[in-house]
Amino acid sequence: MAHPPKILVPLTATDRLLEVLALFLLLGSWIYALLMYPKLPETIAIHFDGQGNPDGYGGKVFFLIEVAVGTALYVLLTFLGRHPEWFNYPVKVTTDNAPRLYGWALQMMRSLKVVLVGIFAAIQWQTVQVALHPDFSGTAYVIGGILIALFGTIFYYLIQLFKQS
Repeated sequence: MAHPPKILVPLTATDRLLEVLALFLLLGSWIYALLMYPKLPETIAIHFDGQGNPDGYGGKVFFLIEVAVGTALYVLLTFLGRHPEWFNYPVKVTTDNAPRLYGWALQMMRSLKVVLVGIFAAIQWQTVQVALHPDFSGTAYVIGGILIALFGTIFYYLIQLFKQS
């Protein structure tokens, strides 16, 4: 079985923007966490039902775990972004179509990195809002926004990959 070609795909302006945005969101999450952690009560909501109501509680250390998970995803997606030949593609990858397919796949990974780090930043913000304002009612909007951002990004790039094949 032939292995997909291993080639270096140059960064586009969009790629650079996505990388900067992901890093900005990650650093902002850490700064926000360090500023807000001392203000949180010892017990915070750590899980929400489908309507956005808290249904699970834990220690405020879970707030830092949210940031750590966002950081782990950032690191993982950055590492995977260095190996587009490892990805699954909807068509056979050849030396002719590899630069185009890898370019779209890498842009998808960078976009997902922004979305996933952004999702954990939104969850982090939501956690603070619920902890400090028990009457906060925007949780359902946060959950809806997360789903739209995640699946919208995936479907957009899958469509682009099929168009490129």
